Amino acid sequence: MLSGFKKLLLLCLLFFSFCSAFSQGISLSNYYVDFLGNDLKVVILPDNKSDMVSIEFCFRYDLPLAGDQSGYHLLTNQLLLTGTTRRSKRHIEEFLYNTSATLRVDSRRIALTCPIEYQALMLAFMSDVIQNPALNFDELSNLKRQHLVLLNSTKNDPNRVLQTILRQYHFRNKNPLGNLETQESIQNIDLQRVVEHYNVYFKPNIVSVLVSGNVEPDKVRTVI
Repeated sequence: MLSGFKKLLLLCLLFFSFCSAFSQGISLSNYYVDFLGNDLKVVILPDNKSDMVSIEFCFRYDLPLAGDQSGYHLLTNQLLLTGTTRRSKRHIEEFLYNTSATLRVDSRRIALTCPIEYQALMLAFMSDVIQNPALNFDELSNLKRQHLVLLNSTKNDPNRVLQTILRQYHFRNKNPLGNLETQESIQNIDLQRVVEHYNVYFKPNIVSVLVSGNVEPDKVRTVI
């Protein structure tokens, strides 16, 4: 059973999704849901009026408690975008620049939006990122340094202070969202924890792929 807060959160997310769709002229009655042979859930929302395409990988599981390595969920997702076994970090940066892509990453999703002419390249790129990450130690160290700088620069920011209070009040330490990132927790994150998280949770049967924009469902299914 969902708790009262989770029900409220779910209703809010549904409400804003509908508002966003209607504001863009998207018909939510025209969508496709498929489960591929590996149990990967694919949701396709075509919009032939759009000149953009978005693909989003969402993780359909409750985040595990981070313990003394709070922040590793986000760093794992960010690390995927620093290189694959087929593409270097430089190649990824060049791809994002040349395709005018917009990237969004948090602890629960990896999302990419780009112009329609690059949709085939984008789908192949995201598939490579998810399936063949390099998970490099040096890149993880770089991400940790960036997060430490960010934490230090925002420690007195009113919005961050308010976010910290709200997360602690609602989630405490019994929910991953209540595990706050600190200088110490970021420093504690090691590559072994990241690799274990990837091996356990990056599986087709607990991931959903959302594709929206000016796309043809049959072509999307073929690429994915």
